[in-house]
Amino acid sequence: RVAALLDLTHARGGLHPDLPGYAEGALWLAADIDAQLVADRQGGQPPAPVTQADVDGHGTHVAGIAAGNGRATGNGLPAGRYVGMAPGARLAIANATRDGHGFAQAEVLASIRFVFDTASRLGLPAVVNLSLGGDSGPHDGTTAFEQAIVSLAPADQPGRAVVVSAGNSGSHDRHASDLRLDGEAHLRIPFPAGASAGEALSIELWTSGPPPAITLVSPAGARFGPVAAGGVLDAPSGVNQVRIDASGEQDPDNGRWDAAITVSADAGQAVAAGTWELILAGKTGRWDAWITDADGNADPRFLDRVDPAVRADFPAYATSVLSAGSYVSRTGWATADGRTIARSTMAGASSAFTGTGPTADGRFFPDVAAPGDFVLSSLASTAPANSPASSFHLAGDTGYLVGDDGVHGALRGTSQAAPHVAGAVALLFQADPTLTPRRLRELLRTAAAVDAGGAGYTQRFGFGRLDVAAAVALLRRAPAGALDPSRTSVGLSREAVAPGDRAIVSVVPRDGSGAPIGPGHAVRIECAGDCRGATWEGAEVPLGEGRWERTLLAGSATGFALAFTVTVDGVAVPAGPGLWIVGAREQVGQSPRSGCGVGAGLAGGAGAPVLLALALGWLVGRTRRRSERPGDDPKKPSIGRRQGRR
Repeated sequence: RVAALLDLTHARGGLHPDLPGYAEGALWLAADIDAQLVADRQGGQPPAPVTQADVDGHGTHVAGIAAGNGRATGNGLPAGRYVGMAPGARLAIANATRDGHGFAQAEVLASIRFVFDTASRLGLPAVVNLSLGGDSGPHDGTTAFEQAIVSLAPADQPGRAVVVSAGNSGSHDRHASDLRLDGEAHLRIPFPAGASAGEALSIELWTSGPPPAITLVSPAGARFGPVAAGGVLDAPSGVNQVRIDASGEQDPDNGRWDAAITVSADAGQAVAAGTWELILAGKTGRWDAWITDADGNADPRFLDRVDPAVRADFPAYATSVLSAGSYVSRTGWATADGRTIARSTMAGASSAFTGTGPTADGRFFPDVAAPGDFVLSSLASTAPANSPASSFHLAGDTGYLVGDDGVHGALRGTSQAAPHVAGAVALLFQADPTLTPRRLRELLRTAAAVDAGGAGYTQRFGFGRLDVAAAVALLRRAPAGALDPSRTSVGLSREAVAPGDRAIVSVVPRDGSGAPIGPGHAVRIECAGDCRGATWEGAEVPLGEGRWERTLLAGSATGFALAFTVTVDGVAVPAGPGLWIVGAREQVGQSPRSGCGVGAGLAGGAGAPVLLALALGWLVGRTRRRSERPGDDPKKPSIGRRQGRR
């Protein structure tokens, strides 16, 4: 089933010189892999030895979720207990890590090309899975890296798709923002004692106008700055070095300005523990600050103007990719050493760590949520739990993450949610190999499962929980029941906007079972009464699979909630969430680790022809090496931090 294997940690050598090169990585095809398997059984040596080995286990675990056939088992237990989403799919696998230091963006792009080239040679559709991410950038899909991914899988390209994990930063207060700045904003950032040597405090600031004056105050009271727009400051602070770079010009792709604030340490030293303070002074429109590159022992966070939204990773913001958040599907498991692990988390709840939307430019994000909290899947034989290099290694309890059959293990993260979505895409490709990313997104969004009475979109679940059976039924236009207004989903892309901002209203008409009733209906979305200066940007837009959108532009009036009325075929639908028109973040009433205080609450197989899953993350660099016990952070394969100035 492995059609091709690319390992960018090995030199190409003389293998398959007739095929394209991919960053000089070693390339093995199915015949090479089969020859190695035969040689392993017979004790011989094949002509082209396959030297790649997954010593971390992350990639094998991801691939098993997407396409495992369930045949492997042990300890006398029957096979078929843990089967992937698309067990009949074929695989093209790329190992794109370098010396345990994460991923280079160019090599991720080379790996995507490798998968799509393999699919073209086989005459098959392909979906790429990217269980990786980085936490820098404007969070709006305009990085050069994200645009390059879009060029490889455009929204209307038949038979090609890319799925990306939303990231694991949802529980971290690393995003601060406000709708405007007029005066001063003070942001306190505790940096804990005990941080590893070499860790840095890194902050990116993105503003809708030229950046305000930036000052940084150390825990000892030393002031650095102010640095005005266009300026750069480099200054020592004891064993620390402070850099404030406000020299960036307006980004031509998103119209925003960026600045970077970094505190680094001398060799063998750590960033000074205590509360640092970032002061922004002047006037600008919306601003966003993200703490980036925060993996390691330190967990810096904002204490002021904390924003629970837009806490996800690039490249999941790319406009044509499918993004996956995570929810809890497993509350316990049996281990190979005879224990039963029980968790208190409720099944169906959003995972605490899951990256949150929307995008910084106001698009819906993530698309759907899928199981990602302690998912049992394939445990690589070369990544045993007693190896410190293994994702399944837990110091002091190496059996905790090993399932009862000894060959499957439990991991958590949006890395595990993404391959569920990738496998679902493979099954949809089985039904229709000509599907495009645009249609796939709408099928998954429209068919997503939403709790009765729940919002049609939330920043943690996206449009709901992945429901591949409903998506296939919708694709095949299976008959649906009559409209049930109480089950129809109404959602908002944002809970609060400032004058001049946009919000998108989404409507999915559903029947009594909660299934979407599909396209071909008359949907109307209006303000409930006076729009108070807000204006609609055109009429309702049918998205083709049974979902409608309408975009609202906020006017100058602030300090109120705007309600909506929705009708489907002339039948009124119960009111959905209200949109707050506000002039400042304080009007939303949020506090650290609490989220917004207004607006909607959080809502709570057969073989496929191909799944060419790019199961990245076999060697993980710059990731948290903490335990995988409940309540702790999952690992996140990381990619390069900053995109560089344009």
